Amino acid sequence: MRKPIDGLRVKALREQQKFTQKELAERAKISVDSLSRIENSRQSGKASRTVDGLAGALGVPFDVLTGDAPMPEATKPEGSGDRYQINVRVDGAIRNAFSLAAMRYKISASQIIELAPFLFVVAAEQSLRRRRAHVAEVQAALNKAEELSNASRSYLLSNLAYVVGSSPYLDAERVSIESRDLRAERLDEVLRSHLLERYDTVEESYDDARDNPFVVSLRESADGLGIGEIDRFWPGETEYCICRAEAVAFAGGDEEIAEFILDGSILIREVPVELLKKGAEGPRTAWLRAKAEEIRALRANSLTLDEVLDLIREGES
Repeated sequence: MRKPIDGLRVKALREQQKFTQKELAERAKISVDSLSRIENSRQSGKASRTVDGLAGALGVPFDVLTGDAPMPEATKPEGSGDRYQINVRVDGAIRNAFSLAAMRYKISASQIIELAPFLFVVAAEQSLRRRRAHVAEVQAALNKAEELSNASRSYLLSNLAYVVGSSPYLDAERVSIESRDLRAERLDEVLRSHLLERYDTVEESYDDARDNPFVVSLRESADGLGIGEIDRFWPGETEYCICRAEAVAFAGGDEEIAEFILDGSILIREVPVELLKKGAEGPRTAWLRAKAEEIRALRANSLTLDEVLDLIREGES
């Protein structure tokens, strides 16, 4: 039988390698509570899986944890580098999206964050590839129109090829793509005045946050996979919805509470820890329902923007 883990050694190694308890627990695939009890010598940690998990996460032989081998010198874990806190403010819906995605795929929110830059670059390059393909299709169609106009001496085809091919559209789109202008912001600068000369409604018909090429690409991908929906992507205006099924399950099947979770009105991170455990579904649903009632009451007593404006006008008159 293996000797129990020396909790003080575990704590010393964790602090030496600059892991938080949560980070080490995630790497070792044990609960934070279990790790805390081990470090405070309230749990022996004899289980093979626990010992091996902690040893692997800390990069030491298991006998270092039991005290049968000397402590290693203070070094960083291989490949870990310095670890930094990222402080980014997001709205409640996006904060909940991390938790819901973690539930769906049974990984931690921190692992999602670690992979986020890679996934963003993949999505961005797919969007740019899609735009290049569209430009190539348009150019091929223009070439064909020119070919047909030369063969048939068609006035219509000849003018179509000239008007579209000689406009700034394709060249501006190529420049936008090659400069990795994901939301076509620089393309917009080139074409906005030109479009306004021809179409009075262009400002009304095009929404920068909803209609930019990157969000259109993401929307098509999400629709094709049936995994969610994205409405807008712009600084401070990003809106999307994922993992609806997980939100409904978390809410005990209550669709209305799930909507409160998806729109960020109820924050998953505020749910008491004891209600997140397996077997606490009933008490958790009761807590969520009470929270939903509070939100409904607040909304019922809140004034809409139109009502506020009406009050202001009444005061001015």
